[in-house]
Amino acid sequence: MSTIIRLFTVVGVLAWAVPAPAGETEAMDEATRAAVDQAIETLRAKNLEDVDTIAVMPLWDDPDGYVTETLKVAATNTAFRLVARGEAEWDQLLEEIGWTEKREDVMDSATVQRFGKILGCDAILYGTVRELQLDELGVQAVCRLTLHLGIVETGQIAWSDQPVARVPLRAETLLVRLLDNPAFLPAVICVAVVLFVGIILLVALRRRLALAMKQRSVT
Repeated sequence: MSTIIRLFTVVGVLAWAVPAPAGETEAMDEATRAAVDQAIETLRAKNLEDVDTIAVMPLWDDPDGYVTETLKVAATNTAFRLVARGEAEWDQLLEEIGWTEKREDVMDSATVQRFGKILGCDAILYGTVRELQLDELGVQAVCRLTLHLGIVETGQIAWSDQPVARVPLRAETLLVRLLDNPAFLPAVICVAVVLFVGIILLVALRRRLALAMKQRSVT
């Protein structure tokens, strides 16, 4: 009895100590922060002595701006000074260029220099949210970014990164998603029927074997 109690105690301690996977919204947020943190770490490691101020351009495919804001907050924890611009000011600048392609595809050296001079910074941090959604199995949130740092003076890209972060969902979140899936209940019924039929066949087979063994022993 004491062994069982100890076992449950250990399991309880481990369950408390290990962080639980997140819910869907939390997982998306955590994946975003993790991907941004990865990028900022590699940016810190880059030797950019001539860069003092940077501006973070709104990322492509970031409709609510959450990833961009997360990137701005993380950028303040670097050696660079962040040049802040209001949303209206960004909108006015971005309207001057048709963003019909991925942002890094249209941010050529001339565009980097042009924006940098208008914004009054040494470099521009820009890029694309490649993926921010649940994976194919729906069990974890995935954030995949492509980021570049363009130097205003030369227009050249001094740093690039493609961070990817994955955060699993909580077990209860997965259960809710399964229950909301219209195919879940029929699948459960099918599995139950198969198991029931399998058990019946197994019982019948055991009886046949027992009867055959009994008849053999009689003869």
